[in-house]
Amino acid sequence: MSYVEVGEEPLHREWFRNELVRVYRAALDPGVATRPHRHSEDTLYVVQRGGEVRTRAWPGSSEPRVVHARSWQLLTQNWWGLRPALEGSVRLPTGHAFFIPSKKEPVIHCAEASPRNRGPVEMIGIELRAQIPKQALLLDETCCSSVLKLPSLSVLRMRLGAGACSRPMSFVGVVVVLRGRGEIRDGERAAEAGDCWWHRSTTPRVWSNHGNGPFDAVLVTCTG
Repeated sequence: MSYVEVGEEPLHREWFRNELVRVYRAALDPGVATRPHRHSEDTLYVVQRGGEVRTRAWPGSSEPRVVHARSWQLLTQNWWGLRPALEGSVRLPTGHAFFIPSKKEPVIHCAEASPRNRGPVEMIGIELRAQIPKQALLLDETCCSSVLKLPSLSVLRMRLGAGACSRPMSFVGVVVVLRGRGEIRDGERAAEAGDCWWHRSTTPRVWSNHGNGPFDAVLVTCTG
């Protein structure tokens, strides 16, 4: 069996693209595996629904270098560096973010979800087609915290309690909603678990939680 480019792999479904990013969702039901495929663009991954995954490198393909949340270190011990390689699989928690610089070192592999998972493992892949322009970020530090910093990107986790609102915020980048139901004020956009979109707001907007539980999202933008 030969490998295909990631854009041709059936379980990696493109969500949207623009001149800066191409965003896709990879969803693996329990026990399901992808076809062997190649990643050749620098890609940031956000785990939208966690679970246990096993990956197998294509013969002759080296293990990828991975930059994990809260770490600048390039990890090469195993695919995600979260468990010893002998275990063969890793458990990826919901909300985990990691970066793989695949442009200079393409990655060829296939991934398989554990049959023990209770539901599908879902990941958002954000291919960087060009650098997101630097910008003057306006974020609410009371609900946004940094989880991963790269020379060209910043990944933040936003959490709002039930009924809570943020201070006005503005940024340009990708939003991945992990759980809850919210809204960007003035009717700009509703948001709920599973959503992902390109956010371009230079006018400060208030984000509000309209659900009975927490609203939890990941924001991917330029470090500025």
